[in-house]
Amino acid sequence: MKRLIRRLAFLFTIAALVYGWRAQSAPDEVFAQQSVPTLTRMFTGPDGLTHFEEAPMPVGQFIRVAGIQFNRPNPNQKPHPRTLDWHTAPHRRYVITLSGKAEIVGSGGNRMFIADRDHILLAEDVTGKGHTTKGIDWVTLFVEVDEPRPSRSS
Repeated sequence: MKRLIRRLAFLFTIAALVYGWRAQSAPDEVFAQQSVPTLTRMFTGPDGLTHFEEAPMPVGQFIRVAGIQFNRPNPNQKPHPRTLDWHTAPHRRYVITLSGKAEIVGSGGNRMFIADRDHILLAEDVTGKGHTTKGIDWVTLFVEVDEPRPSRSS
């Protein structure tokens, strides 16, 4: 029971942080829009390539998470904007954009996904060719759905 209460408190804290971050950056917009972000699933298809599809937002259900991670660009990092060549997601995770944006291109054709504050990405392409990412001042919150996979060197 204590564990459940701690998890609920943890999730509530994360939700409050995300809401507070968005309210701080654009207080008038938060109450004017009242929109729900869309959820896009990025997954590896049977062809081994990364594809995108709209997915229903999980509503009214608790999702066990393995952890969270805040990620922001290093302003001294070159080249800027930050670009990642072909890679897969390290494990299943929700990617929530707090500010900025990123262009994510899947290997399954020329479909591009724009990660911004109006979209939540469920990254599930943990195998296959993967995707490329070009972030422009992209500050994200990763909600880790699965435990990280052990590195190949261990």
